[in-house]
Amino acid sequence: MSASSLLLPHTLVISRTLFLSVRFSPLSFNNFIENQAECLVKRTLIRDFHIEKRQSLLVLCWQRRELVSASAWSDHVHVASRSGLQPTTRHVPLSSWGR
Repeated sequence: MSASSLLLPHTLVISRTLFLSVRFSPLSFNNFIENQAECLVKRTLIRDFHIEKRQSLLVLCWQRRELVSASAWSDHVHVASRSGLQPTTRHVPLSSWGR
């Protein structure tokens, strides 16, 4: 088992906890996005790539190993801006990652 495979789950837990702590909520990918990801993987000339869907994550894998994951998050302030309120931006300092 490589060091990178040990870091991925830990990193996901930290980033998920960080986003939840600043009141972001995970968004689900719609069928169009999932189908686009699968289509791109099928078009590659290299075998053994596949997409795994986990809760609110899309994970690109190769030979049963995780390479990269993608997730989408929304803050409640941004959602409220769609109803006519002024949007605001929240910045999460990188120094808080990994604490």
